[in-house]
This record gives sequence, C-alpha cells and structure tokens, in this order.
Amino acid sequence: MVDDFTAFIHHVSTDVTLTEPQGHQPSDALSTPRPGRTAGLSVRHVYGEDFWDYSADTEFICKTFPAKEAGNKTQKGGLELGRIIISGASGDLGRRVTKILLAADPDIELTLVSRTPEKLYKHKTHGIRVMRGDYQEPDSLNAAYTGGEVLFLISGLNLGHRVSETRNAIAAAKHAGIRHIVYTSVGGIHPNNPALSARDHYQSELDLRASGLDYTFLRNALYSEIISNVLVAPATSSGDISQATAKGRLAPAAKADVARSAATVLLESAKHVGAVYEITGPELLTFEEIAYIGSEVHDTPIKYVPISADERLAFFDSIGIPRTYDPSMPPSADGHMWASDELVTAEVAIAEGYQTVLSGHVKLITGRDPECLRSVMESVKSVRYDQIPAEVS
Repeated sequence: MVDDFTAFIHHVSTDVTLTEPQGHQPSDALSTPRPGRTAGLSVRHVYGEDFWDYSADTEFICKTFPAKEAGNKTQKGGLELGRIIISGASGDLGRRVTKILLAADPDIELTLVSRTPEKLYKHKTHGIRVMRGDYQEPDSLNAAYTGGEVLFLISGLNLGHRVSETRNAIAAAKHAGIRHIVYTSVGGIHPNNPALSARDHYQSELDLRASGLDYTFLRNALYSEIISNVLVAPATSSGDISQATAKGRLAPAAKADVARSAATVLLESAKHVGAVYEITGPELLTFEEIAYIGSEVHDTPIKYVPISADERLAFFDSIGIPRTYDPSMPPSADGHMWASDELVTAEVAIAEGYQTVLSGHVKLITGRDPECLRSVMESVKSVRYDQIPAEVS
C-alpha cells in the first residue's frame, strides 16, 4: 500500500505499467501530451503491491476500439475454468456481468447469489444455479458458495456494516473451498481517505490480502452514469452544479467498461491473481469541465458552483436525504438509496485529491479503450438513472 500521501494529492498521470505472470503482455495505454494539463503522479501496480512515482504530463484520448473476444470456458491460460459465483448478482453490475459471461460462453457454469433470488430465476438452466445468499447471514453464504472456484464478490451498500459483511463472505468462500475472490473495491484507496466508503473498502482489501485466498481488486471509479444522470441532468433546470469537490479531479468510468473488465477477469482469472486494477475512464476532469460538457450535451448553460461540505450536508438535509445509510430506507427520486454522509465525504475526497487516479487498466484488461464521459452522457441523457439499460450504457 502507499505509505506516504504527500505526493498523491497531486495529479495522477496516465503512465501505468503492470507486471504480470509470464505469458501475459500488458497493452500500452493510448495517451498524448496536452498543453496546460499537468499529471504529476503515475500509478504503477505490481502483482500484490502498489508503487507510485512521478512521470511526464500525459492525457488519454477518447476513442473506441472493438472489444477483445473472450475465450471459451474449457481452457483459460492452460487451466480449466471452474464454476464462477457472482455474489450480489441481482444488482445492476451483477446483471451486466452475467450477461457478458453468457454471451461469451452460453454453457458456462455460474452460480448467481442474491438476497432476492426470485429476480434471477429466468437464468436458471442446466449450467446455472440461482441461490439465496445474504451477507448478513453467514449460513446462507456457506450454502450458496458451495461448488465454486472463483467468487465475484460485489460489495454491499450497507455503510457501517460493509466490512463485517465482506468478512462473512470471505469466511464462507474459505469454507466452500473457493480459491480466488475478485472483489469490487473503489478508487482512491488510502488509509487517510475521508470517504466513508473508501475506508470500508480499504479494510476489506486488507482482510482479503490476509485471507490466504487468491484475490484481484477492481477499484472502480465513480460511474459516468451517476455523474451524467444524477448530478448533471438535474442541473439543466437550475443551471448550476453545487458540489463540495473544490477543484479536485476524477476519471469517471462507464458502467459498461466496469462490467466488461470484471467479466474478462473472471473468464481469465488465473492471469489476474494478485492484481490491483484501477478501473477509470480515459480523462481526468474537474467539475467545472464536467459542467461544460453537460452544457454542450444538453444544449443549455450549466455552471459549477463549489460549496463547503457543511453547505452540501445542509442541502441534502433540506431535501430529506438521510445522513446515515439504512437498508430499509425508501429510494430517492432517481431510484437509488443515497445517504448524505457517504456522498459528502466522497466529494471531500475528490477535493483533497484522493480520486485523482487515471489508468490504462480497462484497455490492459479488455483490449478496448474506455468510453469517455461525453459519450456516456449523450447515450443516457434522456433516461432516469435507475432505468438505464445495459444496451444503452
């Protein structure tokens, strides 16, 4: 892990290298210099450890290339692919990854695990099991994970309980004989990150490292669709985006790229043991730049108004968003279950530079450049966030 955060709050470059086991050659990230853009710190991941160093100013170009074809399930890197378990399979990411895996190999052996398995019964076939599993009920996980070799552990949303829930899943995986956990973490992992969700994921990464199981971390950046439809779209009527993000930058990732990266790792899991991936979009953006993109996409003026964390909390209080996450709370108007303490601490993390992370790992994993925010925004601008179909984004 990174021991000194002194330099990390500066800008992160696109220069990323990954040292992997013999037989896997990483792709070069597509980048080009751009005047006026600084990118002081590069992320360089070596299997099992993280390193940080300075590099030249670079920035990604937003382009689209054909997706790399996935192989069949019989042989992956010289090893036979065993049953994959998707835990949290009824959520948006779980559904997207399931769809990609089935498209790559209709005969793949999957176990889909969810607190609401009835949402998944349409997938039940000879090779696919649907099981009930609740992160707060260890016995349910012990049964659900039985027979699996690779676990796609999609982290829960229950802030304050996420660490214990992940520990339950890790214990169940060990009980079931699972050899490899692919875990959905978050960008900006650091012990001093003020974002409450990042603190949870930091601890869960430590727990996985100490588990004795093989692991892969997918540190997913903030979804482009959230920025597009939860933050920018409502601003078309008010004319401004008020955030406690100061001049911080981030590289939002398209849901399709997150899902495609996860599915590729699952299909070729032996190649990715011990890897730590930063799943980001192709460009670092301030919210001033995001507002500018939104203005062009929606053809209406939108400006960014930086505010304090206290002002942001007061706004959420005024519209009835609770400060603390509760699994039983009603969804917001956009169909999501938001809690303001998590949202505001995440904005502060952006302001302080913890989300200034940009990598070429999407292309490294999938062979395809990630989609830029403008492209995502154009695709989903007329759809409510919770109704965005995988075919659109």
